[in-house]
Amino acid sequence: MVAANRKVPNVGSVIVINLFLGWTFVGWVVALAMAMRSR
Repeated sequence: MVAANRKVPNVGSVIVINLFLGWTFVGWVVALAMAMRSR
């Protein structure tokens, strides 16, 4: 998982958003953006 590898502080939030909204394109983009933002 991108967020875990990058060690971002909000890994739990990224996982929850990805689980519940990841099936939508918007939810997936939000989760990816949260995982890729700087520490």
